[in-house]
Amino acid sequence: MKNLFLFTALSVLLLSCDKKIVTEYRDVPALRASSIYRGDSIYTYMQTYKDANSEMAESYIKKSSEAESNDLSTATYFVKRAITLNPKLEYYKKLASLLERSGDYEELTELYYPIVNSSYIRDNSDQSSQVFVFGQPDQDTYYEYLVAEVAARGYLYGDLIYNARELGFDIPELKKKLFSDKRLKIDATSEETKKMMLLFLSDEELTAYNKLESTFKEMLSSIKDVSPVFEINKLTVRNFQYDEFNGQNSNYELEGPSSSYIYMNYLLEKREKPDSWHQFNFTHITPIGDSLHAVIYAVDTSENACPIDMRHIYHRLVIYNKKAEIIDSKIVALQSGEQLITLQFNTNTFTSTVHKREWKKPYNKKDFDNYVTGTTQIKETSFLIKPDGKIIEQPVLAVSE
Repeated sequence: MKNLFLFTALSVLLLSCDKKIVTEYRDVPALRASSIYRGDSIYTYMQTYKDANSEMAESYIKKSSEAESNDLSTATYFVKRAITLNPKLEYYKKLASLLERSGDYEELTELYYPIVNSSYIRDNSDQSSQVFVFGQPDQDTYYEYLVAEVAARGYLYGDLIYNARELGFDIPELKKKLFSDKRLKIDATSEETKKMMLLFLSDEELTAYNKLESTFKEMLSSIKDVSPVFEINKLTVRNFQYDEFNGQNSNYELEGPSSSYIYMNYLLEKREKPDSWHQFNFTHITPIGDSLHAVIYAVDTSENACPIDMRHIYHRLVIYNKKAEIIDSKIVALQSGEQLITLQFNTNTFTSTVHKREWKKPYNKKDFDNYVTGTTQIKETSFLIKPDGKIIEQPVLAVSE
């Protein structure tokens, strides 16, 4: 019996020796933590690795669920780890829930941005297209993005409602839900709220609002540079006031961010194409006689994050009457690729000077590895703004010998 026990014990020992625990180490490609809210990075990672790391990602989701009842910070960390391994929409929504519970609305707006907005994606041939990384968003998800924006900033930018219209969402329904949402505690009597409600006006209501004399006066008073003598030179022609890269003018701070959405309707470009959207700054204003206003605004059409020398910006002079009707207009300064136009303005006359810019290699607005090597003046033309608001070219004076 003793020998049998010894034999059994040895057999068990030998068998257990055969079952060795092997730890395997391998490199797992992960999305950078700093890129989890960048649509182009998310898209590239998803296309490259698909669900290769889904099992490991799910293990982090499980850890997050175990931690969220007593440690939101740790639960948030684990979800982010899961996203870096498998950036699925359901993981982003879980992270959104945790961020809202912790009151981190600023980051919540960053999270929703690549979900509800299309991203520029470049393929191997350097062709770009706009893609919704997780597919076109539904109205409920877009609504939560609006809530996060209001919670984080206290207001909305006009482009958010413009985009909602473009996506075919029910604007009156969004408005009704937003201004009654108990999470936001919106003061319906505040000036900020009244301005924010303007964003939800229908096209017909917005047209009527812009025809009000008071609205036009507010737009004119928002322009801070009233000097009748100024210039737009080689350095200032490329200036543009950006706010979070959406082209809002910082001069609108007193009027509120919604003002840019309202004031855009005074642009010639918007009036010619009502469905268009523009990044713009009003920059100068000067009276022409007693009843006209000369206004200059800049429109930015640059590639995202381009070098300052590669910005595509033009400055348009517009003559308005008291009813906000456009009498005449002209592009008076510009930077765009090889083109450069500078401006000298004096009361009711101005001179535009055309230059040609030379580049190290053939110009391509998407190729940032380039720089200006020289500038050549081509021609100079002077103009007069007549009392009736019409802009006419002035004849070149002959120089006597």
